[in-house]
Amino acid sequence: MSRKKWPPLEARDVLTILRSLGLTLSHSKGGHDFYKGTRGGKACTVTFDAKQAPFEAFLLKSMADQARASRDEFYGALERPSASQTRNLDPSIPVCCPTCGTRLAFSSASGGTNFYQCGTHGLVTLPPDGMIRIG
Repeated sequence: MSRKKWPPLEARDVLTILRSLGLTLSHSKGGHDFYKGTRGGKACTVTFDAKQAPFEAFLLKSMADQARASRDEFYGALERPSASQTRNLDPSIPVCCPTCGTRLAFSSASGGTNFYQCGTHGLVTLPPDGMIRIG
């Protein structure tokens, strides 16, 4: 029995990988989320569409390439704490509103959750799981 080189992953697993690689949600457009960050000293943007889950080899390779990660680094990111969990307490990390794309103003932090203000959408919450919530 052979193992697949790029085993399929669910959306939650890919999100964990992207956050572990230090990427954060930049904006959403047309059902796609765009995760941005800097890897290897170069900016990168990964396009993520949860409706495509479970993700097969072609899309996983594409996302790993966009994230400037090798296959081993990409799958290995599932095993270490995510960047959002280790960096979430730092309010100096810029966060953009997932709806309008404007930079959010840090408001406060409580129990590992950061609270931001969007001029258009009001309160935006970033809990340790990294899933931005509006309202």
